[in-house]
Amino acid sequence: MAMSNILKKKIGREVREWIMLGIRTGARRSVADYRVLMVQGRTTEAENQIKRAIDMPHRARARINHFISLYGQPLLVECLALEGDVTVAELNAELTDLENYCQGLVDRRNGGESWDDLATDIESHVEHEALKWVFPFPPGYTDIWGE
Repeated sequence: MAMSNILKKKIGREVREWIMLGIRTGARRSVADYRVLMVQGRTTEAENQIKRAIDMPHRARARINHFISLYGQPLLVECLALEGDVTVAELNAELTDLENYCQGLVDRRNGGESWDDLATDIESHVEHEALKWVFPFPPGYTDIWGE
């Protein structure tokens, strides 16, 4: 029973962190990569980074639905319950909001907006949550060697 619960907790933690934190963080990182690639003149690769950012919720939904088709929704419910207090309904609502936001970006691109406009929108409306857990160095930090 203990090994089974360890695996279930791992599944619960992964799906919770993926939906609640990973999609937004991944989108922001893709936008940062887009900016760098554009400066380098690597336009196609840059555009692919924005496409990746926008497609993340859709990809997550497909993978979760595949998990459910393989193992059943009761297992997902159990995994989430063992790991914390996020329910399938809460994850679904969060994922749906992200999907709707990203579909709006797709619609805007299809309506003629530029990739740069979409990147700016993501930067403006998607929180860069990783900045809260990576413990970045403060501005002006130097190592003890002074370098």
